[in-house]
Amino acid sequence: MTSDQLLVLLKQLDPEQGDELQRLSVAVRNQSRELIRTLIRAWAGSDEKLSLNARAVLAECEELPLAPLLEARDALGVEGRVWRVRTAVETELQLRERTVRRLDAGFDDRTLVPMPPLPGGMEEPVIPRRVCDETYLLLRRMLNPQERPLAYTMNSRAFLALAEKERDREIESARKRGVWSKLVEDIEE
Repeated sequence: MTSDQLLVLLKQLDPEQGDELQRLSVAVRNQSRELIRTLIRAWAGSDEKLSLNARAVLAECEELPLAPLLEARDALGVEGRVWRVRTAVETELQLRERTVRRLDAGFDDRTLVPMPPLPGGMEEPVIPRRVCDETYLLLRRMLNPQERPLAYTMNSRAFLALAEKERDREIESARKRGVWSKLVEDIEE
């Protein structure tokens, strides 16, 4: 499918057609990965020149080969398996670093995030959040993988309960040091 064909399909679909949108997502994902899968098959093949060239191209494709490399079931020798793991990890780390750099500006954005209306019967007020607060929480989740889900939830609530000036200090501290404060004591999960 071409870009123009994709746009035509998107215009035809109703946003409420979840199943159709899901099928389109799968088709787009599969088509976008097909060239990468071809490179992986060439890399895993027996033609040495083709393999070396495919490997060189894969190494320069940024995050595109990540999922296809992890999905590949080719019978690889030891060197190939190690290269696949090394490339997948390096690719993920580079993607994470680029993501952090690109999202860093969100730490400076004090715009309030529109909150959805409270469902009927909810008594707990929704704490107003700013873009910088959301950036902090989401980067905390991404860059602090050792924090268990319940601890993340509790630390998030504690962070949002802080006064804005305190949140700003916590954001600046995390931004400068790359360390996320424990705002609640350890939690058994």
